[in-house]
Amino acid sequence: MTMQHDNHSLPVRTAPSAWHQRYWVWGAIFYGSLALPLLAYWLDPAPAATQNWLVSAVVFALAGAHLLYRQLAAVHDLSPHRRQVVDVAYVVWLVVGCFLLVTVDPIFRFTLGGVYSQLYLTQPLPRAVAGVTGLCVLLLVQESVNQGVGAALADPGLWILLLTSGMSVLAALWIYRIIVQSEERHQLILALEETQARLAASEREAGMLAERQRLAREIHDTLAQGFTSIVMHLEAAEQALPDAPNTASARHYLDQARCTARASLTQARAVVADLRPDLLVQNSLPAALERVVAQWRTESGIAASFAVTGEPLVPAPDVDITLLRALQEALANVRKHAQATTVAVTLSYMDDLVALDVQDDGVGMAAQPVGPYALYLDAGGFGLVAMRERVEQLGGALLVESAPQQGTTVVVQIPVAV
Repeated sequence: MTMQHDNHSLPVRTAPSAWHQRYWVWGAIFYGSLALPLLAYWLDPAPAATQNWLVSAVVFALAGAHLLYRQLAAVHDLSPHRRQVVDVAYVVWLVVGCFLLVTVDPIFRFTLGGVYSQLYLTQPLPRAVAGVTGLCVLLLVQESVNQGVGAALADPGLWILLLTSGMSVLAALWIYRIIVQSEERHQLILALEETQARLAASEREAGMLAERQRLAREIHDTLAQGFTSIVMHLEAAEQALPDAPNTASARHYLDQARCTARASLTQARAVVADLRPDLLVQNSLPAALERVVAQWRTESGIAASFAVTGEPLVPAPDVDITLLRALQEALANVRKHAQATTVAVTLSYMDDLVALDVQDDGVGMAAQPVGPYALYLDAGGFGLVAMRERVEQLGGALLVESAPQQGTTVVVQIPVAV
């Protein structure tokens, strides 16, 4: 039944326990255990006025100390050492104050219930038990001094006090164990919910990947094959036409149809390649990127290097595809615009991040434009704008650093779940 302290052994939970949600009840019990005996003590005509004021001062000091402790316990930036000092001072004052009241009049033994509940509720169990034990020892010593050891041991009231105190310790041990088990179950439920969420996310990613594979097959088996058949039939029809002048118009329309079919075929193949990159199907991400760099080096005649740093991770398929497309687009821009002689590509694996750097020594950019199309350097291809949008959908960022005659660096950073 403890509050959240740095030295507590209860597991940390995200919401307050049922004990602390009803803390006002225990506060009312504590104040009631002070007010009712004090009222009965005031109504007793026997004590002197000075003694009445002394008892009242102790009672109000206990109530004020409890209120002050509640304020200090709510301070989140209190250091562990200072918090422990506050806890120990609170326990000592509860024990000493209650001892003073009980020695003045046995009616204040009623206050023990409120004091014990606060000790068990606000303190770690060992400290609470130490406070209860210390109070019982003080009362036992006080009775032995006042009545003698024999008389004190024969006092049934003292034995009832010690017995109830021992029973409170046993009850606290039992309740504490129940709360610990409840907290452990709470943590297990949170871990189970987190695992279920991760499993659901993995299943969604697997479903998306399977759907992409299905769409790629469907497009390849229907649209692409259909366009190929159209092109073949148009070419056959063109060859079958006679060379008469009146067929020039027909040849023109056939040429237009053939060009449209070929353009549509190219687009269909591009969609298939985007949905299912064969490089990633057959290779890991580093191997696929290295093959892209090697092929681009052969086709462009520009010196290009590839390096991998860090321990390779296994990111989601969307991350692999995005990095592959980003590399292809960046290299295409280098070939068309940079006039570079060397290109360095680096794939970096960090703790929770994967980064792709494409650096060239080309002419750079004199001034980077602003606006939604600021990064649209290649109007005929994927484009850095589309690349940036795709990276941001995965929670990443795309950066372009460039200066005149100092080359350009394209950096893609995407977080990955480890």
